[in-house]
Amino acid sequence: DDIRIHLFGTSEGGAAILQYFADSSGAPTSISGKKYQIDPRIASFTTIDSPLNDVKRMPTNMGVYLAANTHIKTAASGVAANQQTALTEDATDSWIDANPLPGITNNAAPTYPGWTFGLPLVKHSYTGSHVSTETRVFLERIWR
Repeated sequence: DDIRIHLFGTSEGGAAILQYFADSSGAPTSISGKKYQIDPRIASFTTIDSPLNDVKRMPTNMGVYLAANTHIKTAASGVAANQQTALTEDATDSWIDANPLPGITNNAAPTYPGWTFGLPLVKHSYTGSHVSTETRVFLERIWR
């Protein structure tokens, strides 16, 4: 079929996307106690300043898992950077400071036009309502 699903989440929304992926990877979910199948129509995902370190039961290599079970093209699937459809972004000097995920491209130094300076929680709030230059380019490519 031609249906493609694109997931985008900031902060806990991004962590929820990754928890959905992790829960479908084999471990029972904490809510239902049953494993479910990941939707194979998922074509991309983007997380912005999300607490990915809090995701439970993560596969050893999320990039390999997603490339095998969805339409997501990851660094682990061997495609060129301009063909990948997965991105995590962790804004420097924000409240989160998540570790990169194996097999998934991570932007650890995003550029936020208009951002000057503020406390880490203020910057984290800013990333929830603004898009970095790099993520804008990524989304314009994959959402066309």
